[in-house]
Amino acid sequence: MTFARARAAAMPSVSTTVIEIEPRFLAEEHDHEHDKEIGCLTADRPLDPDRFIAWISKFTQEIG
Repeated sequence: MTFARARAAAMPSVSTTVIEIEPRFLAEEHDHEHDKEIGCLTADRPLDPDRFIAWISKFTQEIG
């Protein structure tokens, strides 16, 4: 758990904003990491919403 998350977890306010937890969040230069396991998908044509929802639901149930 990062320091910011630990600090946020200890805060009693439900309405705590990101800026309150991490004041430099919107700064142009700040430290952060990208998960190399995360990717993206694109489509070359419009998706059928019903088919997409069925596919993504099954995918997240099986893969997580």
